[in-house]
Amino acid sequence: MFGAVILAMPLSAALIATLGIFVNDEWSRRAAMAIIGAFFMVTGNAMPKMLTPLSATRCDPARVQAFQRLAGWTWALTGLGFATVWLTFPIRLAEPVSLGLMAAGMLTVATQLGRLLWRRQEA
Repeated sequence: MFGAVILAMPLSAALIATLGIFVNDEWSRRAAMAIIGAFFMVTGNAMPKMLTPLSATRCDPARVQAFQRLAGWTWALTGLGFATVWLTFPIRLAEPVSLGLMAAGMLTVATQLGRLLWRRQEA
């Protein structure tokens, strides 16, 4: 669904520009990036709800669930920040700030995953 909406944005922007209704295509890019942010929010919200069975984990089940909750919160907040940046900041500033948000989210999740795997090897 998100992919279809993202693909429809440039097509609708071209149609609107052809009809002369609205010439500035900046809103198309902003909307597409905000939809990507919404995708990360929805994905992050669904992560903790898709818990694997506790018997299938090799680690401490409580730690695995805590990691999945942290990853979900991280992606939901990263997506919210990403969408907000693209809807409010100037485009020249939105690009590096949104990239920094995504990098911070990935680094947070990767760090916690490394800690989880490190503790599993110690046990």
